[in-house]
Amino acid sequence: MEKINSDYIYYLFKKTYFLAVIGVVFLIGLSIFFQSDLRGVESNVIYSIQLAVENNGLLYKSPETPPFNITQYSPLYYITSDAVITSLLIEPDDYFKIRVVTRIISVVLLLLSLFVVKDILQRIIGVKKSTSLIIVLTYLLISFPWFNISRPDVLILLFFTLSIRSILLYQKNGNKRNTAILLGVFMALGILSKLTMGIYIIAFGFYMIIARTWNLAFFSAISFVVSLILMCALIQILGYDLTYLYENIFKGIDNGTSINSAWETSYRHYFAYFGWFSLAFILLSVIYLKNWKYLKTNTSLLFFITISYSIALFSFFSALKVGSAINYFNELLLCLLLFMISFLESHHIIKKKLYLIGFMFFGIFIAIIHTFNYAPRLINNFVHLTSGNNQEGDIPEIIDFLNSNLGNSYFYSQNINIAQSFPQKSVLFPTPIHVLTFKREVYDYSLVEKWAKQNLRFIIVHPNRTNLYSIDIKEHYSLKIKYRNYHLYELNSYNKDKSH
Repeated sequence: MEKINSDYIYYLFKKTYFLAVIGVVFLIGLSIFFQSDLRGVESNVIYSIQLAVENNGLLYKSPETPPFNITQYSPLYYITSDAVITSLLIEPDDYFKIRVVTRIISVVLLLLSLFVVKDILQRIIGVKKSTSLIIVLTYLLISFPWFNISRPDVLILLFFTLSIRSILLYQKNGNKRNTAILLGVFMALGILSKLTMGIYIIAFGFYMIIARTWNLAFFSAISFVVSLILMCALIQILGYDLTYLYENIFKGIDNGTSINSAWETSYRHYFAYFGWFSLAFILLSVIYLKNWKYLKTNTSLLFFITISYSIALFSFFSALKVGSAINYFNELLLCLLLFMISFLESHHIIKKKLYLIGFMFFGIFIAIIHTFNYAPRLINNFVHLTSGNNQEGDIPEIIDFLNSNLGNSYFYSQNINIAQSFPQKSVLFPTPIHVLTFKREVYDYSLVEKWAKQNLRFIIVHPNRTNLYSIDIKEHYSLKIKYRNYHLYELNSYNKDKSH
């Protein structure tokens, strides 16, 4: 094979590419200490982790009882974070440390996932070490920052890649039953990380039907069911009560659908950044299908093309859910990447130096976009953090007031940092989730109103806000303190009881 390291253009691209990678790694390091949500909604995950650190049984409470929290995702990421945070003796109200630790956990899981991808490339697809490194790093650039934030997405990636590796090894190594059983374990762990794994399991099932791998389907299915039952039993034994699991992880994502929202948050960005990627995949898959009779013995190509089309269909459909984002396509992009490199390596229709330059050029392009989108915020945050001013405006004053006056009472704060400072006493954690579930009447919010009229002592909101879901603030509360950016209200009945 032609040696490409001596080619000047390739050498120039390679140096620039690795500089781009170093730049994004630097952004990952800065993002660990970012004080608010970097992408997507992290704070609701951190708040649920805070509750679990305080008491395992608080993780999945009924959303219709105090603290009216919605834990949207499956338990494994929360449990992993809880175990690490508890071992480090971090207190539940130290939300910034919890944010930092969970992001470090995500980075570690990301590195493990990339190691699995590298193993797939080298051990199964058969690419050289230098080539696999470029492909793995390209995926790192593509997926930033979704897999290094405080969300379970990265845990899905790990078990998704391990599942892919198991299926391909099963085909390569002569249908070993242990590999099929291990696949079932990985799929169960994926479901316990995030329900999205269910989409990928269906895609795996399509492949098993097309490839007629009935033993793989049978033993992995049995292993999946048994593993899921045993793991759920263990989680229950550990004190993470799963009684209200359905109300949280199924009803909690009942956000409705919107084609306009999907276009603005998902489709538009996908086609802008990865449209050419999809076109290249379609072109190569057409070449594959035209030569189906000859190429069907290539199990890697058959597998990647089957699950890529399946996951593409499910991902575009899932992105219709309100609140979705481009992270719904992360695993699809990995499949497209693995298919393309597998196809190009086996067919030699393009010289290696050309397609690697293409991947590196794309990686550099994405890294530049990330730099413009994230570097100013991350650098400003780091400068602010190192200056010692961790809180701005009214927040420290309000926290001091609550420390002195809250006692055993409950409160609602529109500010996330204030709410996370008192996780056990904060109710209706302020994320868009409650806004959507209230609008769609997913839960009975009249119960919130009845409870609040006697138990919710303080409400802290922006000055122009007059309602807290079904609660008329001015009817049941008196303005106690005007801060610059917030008004603090106190329950009228509390004041009357105190006067008596």
